[in-house]
Amino acid sequence: GTGLDRIYLSGFDHTIITGIGTDGMAIPPLDGRGPYLPRGGFDTINWKGTIVSLTDKRVDKYQPQILATACYDYETVTSAQVCIDPNPFSPTSVQKVCTPTSVGTGSQGAPIAVSTVNVEPAPGRTRFIININNVGGGAVFRHGSQYMSKCSPYNAGLGFDEIDTVQVADVTLSGVSIRESCKPLDKDQHIRLTNGAGSLYCEATNLQGQSPYMTPINVILRYGYRQSISKQVEIRPIS
Repeated sequence: GTGLDRIYLSGFDHTIITGIGTDGMAIPPLDGRGPYLPRGGFDTINWKGTIVSLTDKRVDKYQPQILATACYDYETVTSAQVCIDPNPFSPTSVQKVCTPTSVGTGSQGAPIAVSTVNVEPAPGRTRFIININNVGGGAVFRHGSQYMSKCSPYNAGLGFDEIDTVQVADVTLSGVSIRESCKPLDKDQHIRLTNGAGSLYCEATNLQGQSPYMTPINVILRYGYRQSISKQVEIRPIS
């Protein structure tokens, strides 16, 4: 996180439940999910509010739907082994160690995931189709502190051009960046997701030798993310 990661409570009348601010609470640093920590880090945040006298307000009970909204920055780092064939139309009698194909990337534990990388070889160049999906059940928005503050339920909100966008921080093949070749990216290197999915088209031309080989492709995505849960509560006066 960036220190701007926050959780907000909203959905209730601040004149009935007082003392809970509109600026949220900071999310403490947490470990991300990984092979040795499948659920990620865990922590609790407590709010202390005061309920005014309902009898003074002539209310027999108050039933707000309290909404908790988490806004945080995230980075997805994906690595996959892909087959590069610099000369795909060479005679099939030549023994090839691998065949370019679609590769899965496993679970990254992140809300925005790279699901598959399709490899399409051509003589002297290889095209990659990197499929990106929103699997976290929330809303993704542009990377940057100015968008993070708009995520709060107490602010004007994120614009149409600010949600469903993910920044492609880098795409590397054999440790060399090929992001410059990737499309479609806007001037801030963001790709737009439609119905929670998007495809990034990248190309590598600096291929080694003539025979196929396996090499790692790395994809780094950065974005803001918003997740909400709500709970109906019932508050009654003490009789």
